[in-house]
Amino acid sequence: MLIVLVALPVYRLLDPRETGLAGESTVRLLDIYYDIAWTGLALILLISILASIAIGPDIFGRVSAAIRASLVRPRTGLFVCASALLGGLLSAGFSLVVLDGKPNALDAFAQVLQARYWAAGMLAGPTDVSAAFWGIQNTLFTSSGWVSQYPPGHVALLVPFLLIGVTWLHGPVFVFLTIAFTGLAAHRVLADDLVIARLGTGLLAISPFFLFVGSSLMNHITTAALVAIGIYTLLRAWDGHPAWAVITGVAFALSIATRPLSTLALAGTWLIALPLFWPASVRRTLGVAAAGLAGALPVIVAWLAYNKHFFGSPFRLGYHLTLGPSMGLGFHRDPWGNRYGATEALAYTSSDLTTLGVSLFETPVSAVLVIGAFLAFARLLTRAEWLIVLWAVIPVLANSLYWHHGLYMGPRMLHEAAPAWVLLFTVAAVGLVRRIPRDAAFGGRYFLRPAFGVGMMAAFAIAVAYLAPQRAASYRATTSSDARTTVPVIRQASIIFVHDAWYARIAMPLAAVGMRLDRIETLIRQNPTCRVHRFARAFVAGDSVVASALSASLDTVPRASDLPMTVALAPGDNIRVAPGERLTGECRRQALSDRFGTIDISPLLWQADLHGAPGNGPLIARDLGPERNAQLIAMHPERTPYLYVAADAGARLVQYEHGIRALWFPPDTTTLLLRRQERALDD
Repeated sequence: MLIVLVALPVYRLLDPRETGLAGESTVRLLDIYYDIAWTGLALILLISILASIAIGPDIFGRVSAAIRASLVRPRTGLFVCASALLGGLLSAGFSLVVLDGKPNALDAFAQVLQARYWAAGMLAGPTDVSAAFWGIQNTLFTSSGWVSQYPPGHVALLVPFLLIGVTWLHGPVFVFLTIAFTGLAAHRVLADDLVIARLGTGLLAISPFFLFVGSSLMNHITTAALVAIGIYTLLRAWDGHPAWAVITGVAFALSIATRPLSTLALAGTWLIALPLFWPASVRRTLGVAAAGLAGALPVIVAWLAYNKHFFGSPFRLGYHLTLGPSMGLGFHRDPWGNRYGATEALAYTSSDLTTLGVSLFETPVSAVLVIGAFLAFARLLTRAEWLIVLWAVIPVLANSLYWHHGLYMGPRMLHEAAPAWVLLFTVAAVGLVRRIPRDAAFGGRYFLRPAFGVGMMAAFAIAVAYLAPQRAASYRATTSSDARTTVPVIRQASIIFVHDAWYARIAMPLAAVGMRLDRIETLIRQNPTCRVHRFARAFVAGDSVVASALSASLDTVPRASDLPMTVALAPGDNIRVAPGERLTGECRRQALSDRFGTIDISPLLWQADLHGAPGNGPLIARDLGPERNAQLIAMHPERTPYLYVAADAGARLVQYEHGIRALWFPPDTTTLLLRRQERALDD
């Protein structure tokens, strides 16, 4: 099945008419990965053929023996710590050099901002009239305060790094922990095969996919590290020291309060499979269970209390309040109206495994294809091998039941399972070499074992020397420049109004008064922007009569296809229009204010003073126009207002009154932009 899902373009079952932009972009990206995988395989096959002629079994045997000796020679603790330190240093380098030590994805912006509030001693952000000025996607304003939509485990573990002023260090530290505890666990499970245990530990330390996502300040690496800690301590407890299970309980509980589905798949696999493969006495089993529950209960109770406080029920997650019932597991339309059925699940699983095969090591040959070949031709697996197979595959099956399959830096929804996939690849690669007879040859001339072994070595040499650095450089080039935008240094208490896009000026006021994000997204995607703007103003103002009348003309049913007609106000800033529509009045004013470009406010908020908290530096706020801005300025008479606007060099800080006049009260010559847009619509 792995071979079929990776070797054939199963991902092309995604129909863009039914899966929308998500399906269309997945197919487009997977075509690139698919070409890379097959081109790389052809290259390695050529190298393997040449190696089979030039290198005989004796030479390959001596090289293999030398590698084996170098792997088993160091003490376990020293080898594992050295591998973890290497991974941590590589992660730190990627974070600082490529990502500038900052979060680069919306998930991370939201959670780091919430951690800032916790570090400031506040459980949540304020929900006063300032909410529309700083609300961002993937967050929500509840009756108990502002929070991100995510479970709080990752947020809590970000706080210590914020307090000491090294937020970026979270990734390298948790990368170190994941490698260390995965390595220690592998040495216990694979105690009879140190070569695989150590080679797998070393390969995890240089896995680009694992390191890149782990450095991004998203919550994947937190779950990966907590699961690894839980697995190792569970193994120690299972070996006759039940007290270790207290740590297992704490780690698994913190992990489930970070990424629930991934933890259920990963930790659940071990909790169920370990007693099946290595049965223990009833007394030991009960002792481990009791100790684990003792560790887990305080964390679980705290998480349930958090849910009750902010979301109204211990068992309701923030996702439910931001995206509604259609965000759940199973086959149905997702919150954006895209179809997610069995066919889509199969296609997205194909895309996950195809990209995983390439991204795991950035080798020219798919790691998943190697695993598939091993499973297809191997004899009966050992207990340890079965456990590793389940550890890797169960998260893929679990994720197939969920409609969201992000491909940011690879198949990131499988990042927490990367340690298992690295170990499974090691089992497969070494296992295939061992299962090829020493003198097996094709045509009496082409020796198969050297061909495969040298081919794998060449694949990793190409990855380390070229493909992995190239991938890292590509992230530097393609990661949003807005994510690296810094807050201007101002030596006084100030408000910096950031000119965000028109759709954000519509969406966040609606979110601030309680509208769900999926409904807001549907309104913006499927209706003329000007019409949604008028509805939003009435809805936010509490004018139910006008809002109801306007909503009758809006398309509010989620659909896979957007309203097709768009006009670009600036690069990356599009609005939607109806056929023959002309922007007049306030809508014309809103559109013209974006003519120089816009700046996403999300990456800036966590770097400045917090709304609702004391501070004497810059306070970041969304520019909602001079009339609305006056409300926030009146709330902070001690702060000097400025305007942050897009410019050719990226962004520029200007005096507030000068900037407001330029953006919101343009001279008549700026109507040329509107005329160009009207001509484009006529065409």
